[in-house]
Amino acid sequence: MASDVHFLSRNNAFTAERQLTLTKGGVLRIVDGKGETRLPVHDIGLIELSAESSLAYDMAFVCQIYRKGAWFPALTIKSKNYRGPNDFVDRRSDYRMLMTALHLQIVKNAWPVKTQIAARPSAIMWGLYSYVHWAVLIWIAVFMGAVLTLAAFEHPLEGYIPQSSVALATVSALAYLASKLGAIRATYGPWPYDAAAIPAALLPEALSADGS
Repeated sequence: MASDVHFLSRNNAFTAERQLTLTKGGVLRIVDGKGETRLPVHDIGLIELSAESSLAYDMAFVCQIYRKGAWFPALTIKSKNYRGPNDFVDRRSDYRMLMTALHLQIVKNAWPVKTQIAARPSAIMWGLYSYVHWAVLIWIAVFMGAVLTLAAFEHPLEGYIPQSSVALATVSALAYLASKLGAIRATYGPWPYDAAAIPAALLPEALSADGS
């Protein structure tokens, strides 16, 4: 990386405009109205890439950067920058340059930064929902089996539902859903990728001379 890389960022009406600078020395400088924050690249724990669409714009590429050990992103960068109501500036060329330079620093310095394609929460919920009806059937089957077993070997049920039957049925249904989490993750993400090979679908092409 021969020189610093700059990117002007504002994600929406509720966030301030920020000037991002990735220095040659491997530091991400974030300057906004409150001052400057520095994030050394080797202190990044996770970089998560995705693409999103909204009513305000067709498509935006998104990068979320997490510090090591953090549950929430320290920085979210989008290729579309907010300028006003339903008015966004397409900065895909600058976004591509920043992402390329950031990943190049990670690779060249062999920093242990995890890189992954973000999961889609709505898709994960749909995937989980697709197994819910089976979980309900399992709950009913286990519950009825437990109730009938208790009725056969203990005193007749006197108009109440044994708590042990409810607990057993609930645990069985949850265990079934838990066993499907791996399949849901494999289908809907997140998926790791090699920092030396950013997925083409998540790295926009540079803008042409006519802005297209």
